[in-house]
Amino acid sequence: MTVRMTTSQGVPVPDELTLFLDEGNDLLIGGAYTNASGYAVLEWGIPSDYHMGLITVKAYCPNNSDAVPVYLNLIVKSRTTLENLTYPSALSPGEALTVWAVLLDNLGAPVSNVSLELRDAQNNTLSSATTDSQGNCSLSWLVPSNASLGVYTFRVVFTGTESYGPVEEAFSVTVSNSPGDARIVSVFLNVTRVRPGENVLVVVNTTVVGSSVSVLVNGVELTLVDGATWMGVIKAPSTPGEYTLSVVLICDGEEQDNYSSTLIVEAETQSFPAGVLLAPLLSQQTPDNMLVPLVLGVSLAFGSAFVAWRKAPRQPRFSRDYTLDVRGP
Repeated sequence: MTVRMTTSQGVPVPDELTLFLDEGNDLLIGGAYTNASGYAVLEWGIPSDYHMGLITVKAYCPNNSDAVPVYLNLIVKSRTTLENLTYPSALSPGEALTVWAVLLDNLGAPVSNVSLELRDAQNNTLSSATTDSQGNCSLSWLVPSNASLGVYTFRVVFTGTESYGPVEEAFSVTVSNSPGDARIVSVFLNVTRVRPGENVLVVVNTTVVGSSVSVLVNGVELTLVDGATWMGVIKAPSTPGEYTLSVVLICDGEEQDNYSSTLIVEAETQSFPAGVLLAPLLSQQTPDNMLVPLVLGVSLAFGSAFVAWRKAPRQPRFSRDYTLDVRGP
């Protein structure tokens, strides 16, 4: 944010501390000194949980009553992401393309009661739907019976609102002459973000059942629980990252349909207080307790270093131009 501080006569105010205040929320954002021409520049890293919507920022010089305050209007929006995007990889002419998606904000909370659109490669809107209270949305489009065979590109689009930024996700579907009577209707995951090794519930609905029909998720076979509904639990990978879940419908030993869904494994946040390394090592059985003195020494040294680091004096750094970091309640 850049402002020019002047007097009521338009004379620049140089070398003067300028504070930036969010008036509506009564929060001090930061401060900077004006240069020789009266300009003050503040680089503000907006917190992830900051108030969304229109805010008015007042820039003023607390030590100079002649300086005229400057007001800035700013719209704070949350970033958004589309997660658990689920769709069939192949369809036949005349079948319905059904896409599932979850819209989340920058804190991972669901964005409800907003519209998502399904668009083709030419940016034509094929269908639209509104997210529910959990951010879930289902979009459908009937593939024309005379559609040409080949690979088609689609996009799920959120155009944004006053409080939420836009986002879109592209995917491809192959239109072929494969039989369309045996297919996957929908896939549901109870979570899309998990910790390493956490269990994930998968629910799949199909159009067929029978002794020769099975549903696999990354090679794990699901159980038929009701009608054409299949259910099972898979374990998330032990390494953080973004993984693709492959859901496959098998009939008479041949793959008839498949879906792709995304699972994000988040890293575990861990802290290591003094002595935390001691207990696991002491629990190991060692001949004649030869390792105990070494373990105690390492642990005590680690604890002493940690205490010394905590007690080490730290002086704040100041400069002519600076930013005040003020956090609200």
